[in-house]
Amino acid sequence: MSNTNLLSRILRNIKNGLFFIFVMLFYFKSILFIVTTLFLCDLFIWNKRIKNFIVQFNERAWLHLTMAALYIYFPNPIFINYDPKVLDKMKNIVISNHVSEYDWVLILTLLYHLNRYDDVCIILKQSLRNVPLIGYGMKCFGFIFLNRKLSEDKIILNQGVSRLIDQKKYNLLLFPEGTYIDSTSYPKSCEFAIKNEIKANGKRFLPKNVLIPRTSGFNILKEKIIDDIDGIIDITMVMTPLVHFPQEEYTYADTILKFKGRIIVVFTLILFLIKKKLMIQIFFLTLSKPKTIY
Repeated sequence: MSNTNLLSRILRNIKNGLFFIFVMLFYFKSILFIVTTLFLCDLFIWNKRIKNFIVQFNERAWLHLTMAALYIYFPNPIFINYDPKVLDKMKNIVISNHVSEYDWVLILTLLYHLNRYDDVCIILKQSLRNVPLIGYGMKCFGFIFLNRKLSEDKIILNQGVSRLIDQKKYNLLLFPEGTYIDSTSYPKSCEFAIKNEIKANGKRFLPKNVLIPRTSGFNILKEKIIDDIDGIIDITMVMTPLVHFPQEEYTYADTILKFKGRIIVVFTLILFLIKKKLMIQIFFLTLSKPKTIY
């Protein structure tokens, strides 16, 4: 590489980095306003209906800000393949594969365009609650935070699900894999599959593009919520160009400095209806007893 090309590359990276800093300053300044509004609302607004309206308005504003801030880095359209029956169901568990640290923004954008965002509740790991500003906002939005200690998480899940059951509609979003697929998590998943003799159609099951799901949380959900939900929306997310570990191929540095994250995302949604009781029971059984994949 010539000195001229190297200098040009360095200057381009500096320019893109400064632009990102400018965008983030505007973003977090706006987030600070939203969080302040939520804090004051929690202190001074006692009317539940008014409080819910303010929280929901700010939740929408937060997503719009996030989409606007990231649009330049992810400008390509999102493609969705789904059955319109998905839109008719009021109470759902929504599950998805997990491919990167930022795919949750894409999924929330998907749910927003399907008019599902206002009633979304996400199950997240406890560490995200400690993220400055954003963590407090997610707490106000009613998201459920787990610390991966089963005895404590069971109480947290039961409390969160009890709150959802009282609502007319909800979409409970979780990532059964527990983390995104990368060069660290994938070998561990394969090792787990081999150790536990997980099979599909009588053969060893070693999925290439997903991880073996965690089952403890699903067991708790099955006991608490199965009689209340209308269905389970199973989302499969694929990024193109297709790579095995998207988080490592489209890193933050490459996305911000080189605009490398200009990917196309394709979602496929499958609805499992709760009225088909046997299907739902088999679906939960699949995740609860991973030694056999139906």
